[in-house]
Amino acid sequence: MLGMRPWRCRSCDLRFAAWSVPVAYLPYVHCRLCGSLDLQRISRDHVDSNFAWFFRIIRIPAYRCGPCRKRFFSILRYHRIVPAPEPPPQHHQQGVPAAD
Repeated sequence: MLGMRPWRCRSCDLRFAAWSVPVAYLPYVHCRLCGSLDLQRISRDHVDSNFAWFFRIIRIPAYRCGPCRKRFFSILRYHRIVPAPEPPPQHHQQGVPAAD
């Protein structure tokens, strides 16, 4: 009811309940099923729900969740989340003998 989901810490195996979306991103559109912010806009015709016809008439945007593939309508603002670039892998150099 409050949007809390059960989680388990991977390092200590502790169980806890937390929101699936950070509080700072709650005003933005996110997947209600998995909490992902990795969404793409899709045509309204591709979403099936009980009130889809109504949402199409009033032109509510439709979205598709990348990870779980759920399609839905939302009136929340869209905020594109760009993943941080991964740092290049660091290779350990082995000592090279000096030339005489």
